[in-house]
Amino acid sequence: MTEWSDLERSGKLLDNLIVNLLDKVQGLSLTNHKDFVLQIMEKFDIIVRPLGDKTKQCMYMPCMIKAVNMNVIARDIGNKDCKKTSWFCLQFDFLPPSYFNHILVSFVKQNKLWIGRDNRLGIYRNVGVFSLNSSGSKVLLICLLENSIAMQVWQWKCGEHDCYSDIKNKLLDLVNSIKLRYRININYEKHFKCSDGFCQENDARVKVDVVIENVEYYCSNTRACIQAQKSTAVG
Repeated sequence: MTEWSDLERSGKLLDNLIVNLLDKVQGLSLTNHKDFVLQIMEKFDIIVRPLGDKTKQCMYMPCMIKAVNMNVIARDIGNKDCKKTSWFCLQFDFLPPSYFNHILVSFVKQNKLWIGRDNRLGIYRNVGVFSLNSSGSKVLLICLLENSIAMQVWQWKCGEHDCYSDIKNKLLDLVNSIKLRYRININYEKHFKCSDGFCQENDARVKVDVVIENVEYYCSNTRACIQAQKSTAVG
């Protein structure tokens, strides 16, 4: 089924697939219940309508996308000659995947997704890629890792000391609002990781307080001292 392949590849939930799936549910009337079912799924962030999507008709289901390696995503974006900020990470005691899905969907509702080749939107399994300006020279990556959330900005032909603390604050606000909304007590610590490191690896992360208090810090990933001001553009 082509529509099912599209769902697994890009997360796009086409109307034909919706009809076919709902038609298999006994006692469910498409005429009476289709819109209601979609509204419920949208309310609980299971599906989302991306901001700025030209069609306004397509919905996306991030949790159904097949996982791909970060190297594949980097290749899709094209990371040659780009400057990267440090990774800003929230390390949780425990992070349910559904919790991150709420955060990812919130960003999709409020920020334009990056558009790649073949007009593929930058939404992947546990990863979102967003355009931060109209020229496409700045993109934001938000990733779900094991019990952590990480974000990084990639930029081409931009100022050397651009700061993205507003994005960091938006993430923190979302985390705290979801804690209140669902009345769950989830603790986390804020960390940085050097721009050259892989966000999937927990090692070489440095607590934000350590970075703030010191002019430079030692990175076990690059085996070198890094100046804090240059490494914390998302801070």
